[in-house]
Amino acid sequence: MHEVTRTLTEHYESCLAAHGPTAQGMDWGTNESRLNLRFSLMGRAMGLFQPAQQISIIDAGCGCGL
Repeated sequence: MHEVTRTLTEHYESCLAAHGPTAQGMDWGTNESRLNLRFSLMGRAMGLFQPAQQISIIDAGCGCGL
């Protein structure tokens, strides 16, 4: 494994182990609203919903797949 890949893998595995599948566990900071904003913006960009609707998105292949 390349040194950079190993270092990044260890970092994110450590964050996930310490904080679970949360914004902090993905090293996005402690503010969970940033995580909600991320998915809201993705949904709007894809034309999936209006801001008042509730939908589910699987963000597979990125982070822990929240």
